[in-house]
Amino acid sequence: MFMTNQEFFNRSLKIMLLILFLFDWRSVVSAETLQELMQKGDEKFQQQKYKEAIVFYEKAVEINPDFAPAYDALGDAHFFSGHKIDQVLWFYQTALQIDPHMAEAYSDMCRAYVQSSQFKPAESSCLKALTIDPNQVGAKFNLGWVYLGSGEAQKSVKYFTEVSQVLKIPLVYYGLGQAYATGGQNAMALEMITKLRDMGSSDWAIKLEQTIDLLLKQQEERKAMAEEEAGLKNGAEAHPNATFSTSVDGQLLQTQSQAPASPAADPDGQMQIRLKGKLYPLEEQ
Repeated sequence: MFMTNQEFFNRSLKIMLLILFLFDWRSVVSAETLQELMQKGDEKFQQQKYKEAIVFYEKAVEINPDFAPAYDALGDAHFFSGHKIDQVLWFYQTALQIDPHMAEAYSDMCRAYVQSSQFKPAESSCLKALTIDPNQVGAKFNLGWVYLGSGEAQKSVKYFTEVSQVLKIPLVYYGLGQAYATGGQNAMALEMITKLRDMGSSDWAIKLEQTIDLLLKQQEERKAMAEEEAGLKNGAEAHPNATFSTSVDGQLLQTQSQAPASPAADPDGQMQIRLKGKLYPLEEQ
């Protein structure tokens, strides 16, 4: 039985439409599955079940290897699981390779650098996040810790204050109290303790009190050391043929001038593993 040209055309059109329908249907199912997996992963993450969250995020990546939010979520889950920072950074870097304008990934990378006290790359990552999105609260919050860790108290106060206008949570006021104390604004630091108590966050208030006490003690120790160094300098000027040094317990010792000892060669540092571009770079914990 032969088909006319019109029948052949109609049949071909029907098959083409069916193929398009099946393609669109599969795409919708994949998108829904991807969204569902991310939601399940987020639920486990919020419950602090990070290993279970990782399973869902990895499945999301299997469905779409170019889905940047899944890599970013994997970085967060591995970070809070306590895995190595270099390994955690791989996920954020991968997310940014896929989406260079993902401010959240830059902010999360900043937090990871702060955790390992790498304040320069942390600052750079957070500033990139704010360049993309000036209202990125997470980046401002992380910058507060960056500048607190690097001793730039006024910058730390600036960013914690901005965050406190949006997030009314104890950790923000705890960080702000530390920043005030580090900058010598003790009255403002005490106000943060009162603020925390008024919020019903006595644990954070006590922790901030302890931190401030420690900072004040360190400030007193630095002041005492500065006075000792001043006395040492005056003593050296009065006795040009003698040198002074500080013993382990902080007491000043006077010794005759000696030739400086040769410094010992620095041992080689441990080689860091450079993670390759693969999905599962992590070692078994």
